[in-house]
Amino acid sequence: MIELEGWDAVRQEVVRREVQLENHRPVGTLFLPPERCLHAAVGVHLDGGRRLVLGVVTERSDKFSLTVEQIDGKFHFDADGNVIYYLPCKGGYHINRPTQTSTGATKTDVVFLVDGTMRLAPRRFLFDRITARQAAGSLTIPGGSETEAAQSPAAIGPDTARAALFGPILEALSRAVSGENGADLHASVCSFADLKTNGLLDATDLQPDYVTSPSAPKLQKVSQIAGLQRMLDEVRPSSGADFVDAVSEGLELCNTIRWRPDSRRIVILVGDSPGFSFRHPIEGQMDLHARALDVHIEAERLAVKGVEIVTVFSGLGQIPNSTPKPLIGPIAATREQYRALASSDDHAFTMEWDRNAASPIADFGERLPALLGRDLPPKWLGRGVCWAIFGGLTEPRP
Repeated sequence: MIELEGWDAVRQEVVRREVQLENHRPVGTLFLPPERCLHAAVGVHLDGGRRLVLGVVTERSDKFSLTVEQIDGKFHFDADGNVIYYLPCKGGYHINRPTQTSTGATKTDVVFLVDGTMRLAPRRFLFDRITARQAAGSLTIPGGSETEAAQSPAAIGPDTARAALFGPILEALSRAVSGENGADLHASVCSFADLKTNGLLDATDLQPDYVTSPSAPKLQKVSQIAGLQRMLDEVRPSSGADFVDAVSEGLELCNTIRWRPDSRRIVILVGDSPGFSFRHPIEGQMDLHARALDVHIEAERLAVKGVEIVTVFSGLGQIPNSTPKPLIGPIAATREQYRALASSDDHAFTMEWDRNAASPIADFGERLPALLGRDLPPKWLGRGVCWAIFGGLTEPRP
C-alpha cells in the first residue's frame, strides 16, 4: 500500500489517498502539465513512513497518467514515458497548487501589460530605412468606421498602430463584459521599457525613459471600454536599451496589484520584446544588462495568486520577408517565449502584417472572446512545480 499526496479538485486542497496495489496492477492519477519542460509533482508515502516526491518532465500538452506498480517488493513508477526525477522533500521545497480558470466569476480584474518599446512609430521602427519602399496598402482599424490610408506599414502613426493592435482585444473584452451575464470589470494599464544602459551606449535614442510605469498601479472600475482605450492611449513610448527589455520587471509590477477577492484575474501581455530567461536566454548578444529577474519565475509568482496570463505577440514592427538576418533567430525565440509565458496554448495569440493584405492579421478569431467570457468550461492550469490532480484517480487496471 502507498499513499499519493496531491491536489483534490473537489475539496480544493492537498490531500492523501491510499492506493492498494494488488497483483502488480498499476493505478493512475491525472497530472496537469505546467509550462514547457517543467515538472508536475506528486508525493508518494511508502510503507514504513518513507516519503518521495516525484517530478515529471513534460512538454506542454494534455493530461497524462502516473502509474504505480509493485514488482518483487519494489515500487515502479511510470508517467506515460516521460522522465521522472526524485525531488527534495525536505528543506522547504515548495510545490504549487494548480489553479482553475474562474470563467463563471462575476468579477473580472484585467491588467494590460504593454511593451512601451513596440516598434509602432517610424522613429522606433528598426527596419524602416531599409523596408519603407517594400510595402504599401491601407490599414483597417478594427471596430472603426473608416479605413485610413498608409503608404507603408513602416509609415503608419503610433495612434493608428495602437488601434490596429488593441482594437480586437478591446472588442473581445467588451463582448465578454456586456449583456446580462457580463462581468464586473476592473482594469489597469501598466507598461515596461528597459533598464538604463549606464553609459554602455552613447546613442541618445536608446536611453529608455522608464523601466516600468506607473510606480503603484491600481485597478479601476471600467464602465465603458472607451475608458480603457484612453488608458492604453496614455502609455508612454520608450526606446528601450537593447533587444531584451524589462518584461520581468513588468510582470513583477503586476504582482504588486491588489486583486479583488473572488475575482477572475488576467494579465494581458502585449508586445514584441522578450524578457530575461535563465532557462531559455535570447542568444546573439542581445542583452547589455545583468538581470535580477526571470520572466518564468515572475510568471510563476503570478500563477500562485491565481492570475492567468494572456500573451499577444505583435509583429506590427516587422515587414514580412525583410527581417535582418541577425534578428531572425531572436525574434523567433521571442515568439516562443510569449507562447511559454501564456497560461496555456489557448492563452497565446499573435498579430502581424501580411504582405498580401491591406490590414494586420490577428489570430484572435473567436478564441479570445471565448477565453475572456464566462461561458467557457473551467480549465485547470499549472505553472512551475505543480501538484498532480486527483480528479482522475482510476480503479486498478486489469
